[in-house]
Amino acid sequence: MAYAKMLEGALPANENCRLKIKAKGTVEESFASWWYLGVIVFLPLWPAMPRETDMELFMDAELFCDGQLVQQITLTEEEHPRLFWYGPYRNSEIQASADMMHIKLMKRLRSAIQQDVPVDTGMDSDF
Repeated sequence: MAYAKMLEGALPANENCRLKIKAKGTVEESFASWWYLGVIVFLPLWPAMPRETDMELFMDAELFCDGQLVQQITLTEEEHPRLFWYGPYRNSEIQASADMMHIKLMKRLRSAIQQDVPVDTGMDSDF
C-alpha cells in the first residue's frame, strides 16, 4: 500500500498501464567481536555488543501498457549499519535503515518510470 502511494501519479495517465513489482531482501549479521568476551563475565552489566549488519534489497519492476511490456527496471539498494549498543536503540536503527532503503528504491523507481531512461546512467561518467 505504501508503494502505491509513493508511485501515485508516476504511471502514464492516458494509457491503460499497470506496474508489476517483485522485491527480495537479505539481511546478514556478524557477531564476531572481542567485546563478546565481556558478555560472558558481565552479562547483566554489558551494554555494548557490536554487530555488523549488511542489508540488501533487490527490486524488479515491469511496466505494462495495454498488455505489452513497455519498461523493465532492476534496482538494488544496500545499507550497512554498524551498531554498538544493543536493545531497542539497535532495533529502531535497523528498522530506520530498512525503511530508508525502501524509500530510496521507490524514488529511484518513480524517477525511472517518469523519465523513461536508465536510472543510474549518470554514474557512467564517474568511472
